[in-house]
Amino acid sequence: AEVVVRQLRKLPWRDEPEVGRWFAAAALSAAEVRFHAIPLLATVCSHLLPFQEAAVLRVVDGAVEALRLVIDRPGIDFDAAKQSRRRGCLVRLVGELYAYRLLDSRAILRILYWLVPKQAGVWGRVVPITHVPAHAEAAGAEPAARPLLRHGEPLLDGPADCGRLRMALSLLDVVGGFFSRGLARRRLDVWLVYLSRYLFCKTVSVDVRFALHDTLAALRPQLVLPDSYEQACAAVARLETVMADDQAQGEALAHELLHEAAGAGATSGEEEGEE
Repeated sequence: AEVVVRQLRKLPWRDEPEVGRWFAAAALSAAEVRFHAIPLLATVCSHLLPFQEAAVLRVVDGAVEALRLVIDRPGIDFDAAKQSRRRGCLVRLVGELYAYRLLDSRAILRILYWLVPKQAGVWGRVVPITHVPAHAEAAGAEPAARPLLRHGEPLLDGPADCGRLRMALSLLDVVGGFFSRGLARRRLDVWLVYLSRYLFCKTVSVDVRFALHDTLAALRPQLVLPDSYEQACAAVARLETVMADDQAQGEALAHELLHEAAGAGATSGEEEGEE
């Protein structure tokens, strides 16, 4: 990576403004077709940042925007083979950029809510609304989901479509280890409560079920998913009630909701041992 960075620094960045745009386009193009090279690309961007900050930020912004576009693309077939590679590469690139501190935890959480908005786990709300205008986001608006508005409208997030779930799991596989403590952990716990309800709206295939188990086992070893959709909805309703009054208490409650079943199991086991 150091050799590549030295060669890149020799380019006429100041004399030719097009060099920055060329670098961003070349980096994104390489990331979309060469999955194994993505960690190296993130390393190059990290080492180049002190010297060409604007060009590196162009790559970061381009990666996030490209990922949003593949999520929001109308009528996209998330299970189409030709799109699977590009989505996987973009998710991996964003995760690696975060690992090298070129993105912050708020950006990762924003992407997770793009993939699984809070209302996406409500029956009938099968059209996620990822894009939120800047002025609305400043006022507190968040990604949402809505029902179909007309007969024949494309079902963008139907029960059999696990594309968004796959992308979320792929992202968590890369960045999950950085969300193990502090504020980032607590805010991710809130999203996991919504995810637990979202899962009941999906017909999860065997491979996705195993991927979900492996990701959650590595991310939160003591996490216990709800037993029913009603239980998941009750947990979300309880969380939203507390979050409306105090966000910090709501984040603490999210941790309890994700682990209370495990705690109950441990308590019952201790009581049986005492008997």
